[in-house]
Amino acid sequence: MSVRSQYWENMDRAFFDTNILLDVLQRREPFYPASFKALNLAISCRCHGSVSPVSVSDIVYVARKVDRSTLIRFFRLLRSRLDITPVTGVEVDAMLCSKWGDMEDALQYAAAMSWGATCFVTRNTSDFAQLPALPVLSPDEFLARVAAR
Repeated sequence: MSVRSQYWENMDRAFFDTNILLDVLQRREPFYPASFKALNLAISCRCHGSVSPVSVSDIVYVARKVDRSTLIRFFRLLRSRLDITPVTGVEVDAMLCSKWGDMEDALQYAAAMSWGATCFVTRNTSDFAQLPALPVLSPDEFLARVAAR
């Protein structure tokens, strides 16, 4: 096993939900500080981070008032430091089979599971409360988890 593989093997594989990215991009208070610190753990390689292309698309739509060059810089930074999880027919099928009311949440969760996430970081933890397979953490909970390692 390579040193790089061992390095990543001992780290959390954190999947970041769209709201965390929007908090950082738009500096949304009072959420920005914790979301920034959580996402920065992946950007600074203290955890292995991932987002889905669903988040990228959602952000492009929701943040249309954000300057294009700012969006491009933000996505380039994410792309250089985080994985973009694939969303294929497998994840869509998982979404379709789920009992969730929010299909976008179901798709994000399926993408996180397919990527092998060890935790799902979101501010909407209550939306994912019924999921035993993957710890769903707020940014503050994720920061505490990483600090405890």
